[in-house]
Parts: sequence; C-alpha cells; structure tokens
Amino acid sequence: MNDELPITIYNEKGKLNSWMPFHYEAERKTRHAVTVQGGAQKSGAATRSWTSEIFIPYQLLKPLFKNVPVSGSRRKGNLYRIDCDQGETLSAWQRNSGNFHEHGKFGIFEFE
Repeated sequence: MNDELPITIYNEKGKLNSWMPFHYEAERKTRHAVTVQGGAQKSGAATRSWTSEIFIPYQLLKPLFKNVPVSGSRRKGNLYRIDCDQGETLSAWQRNSGNFHEHGKFGIFEFE
C-alpha cells in the first residue's frame, strides 16, 4: 500500500543494534512507488502482479557508514515486507527463518 517504516537493524562485531532516523525529511527521506497490474491498489484486492521501487538516499544512511560508499562498494542488507490483510505475513528479499536479524543470510547491495 506504499507505506514504510524506516528503521535499520545492523550488526557491529556480533552485537545487534537498531536505528531510526531523526530529521526524516527533504534529501534524507526515502522515495518509493508501488504499481499494481490486473487489479485495484487497495488492501485485500486481487491482482495479477505488483512492482515496488525504493530509493534510499545516502544522506539517510550516512551515520551508519564509516566510509562513504563509492561506485562498486558492497554492503550486506535485506529488505522486508509485512502484510496484515489476513493476519501477519512476512516476506524477505533474502530468505531467512523469519528472524529479521539473521545477518548471515542477508544479500549484497552494490552501490553505483
């Protein structure tokens, strides 16, 4: 439904930490869009498919990086989706056991 919860959970030398951005506005705000094919874009509607696009600005993540990522830089991470139409359904870009904190199962993001 094009909603978001901008939080970050990260692993620093085996210790899990979490972070929620302050001043979440202007150049620090993510941009996202959802399009639906073959149905209405509303909760519980039958659809053929959907597409989601997300832009995460470096300014938002800056406090988490020791070095500025350059083209070709790689970082581990994952993206999650939580649906609540018919009870809670969890989806992840990279599969895990249902525990969002399994950093060993994260995928690789490559910066352009």
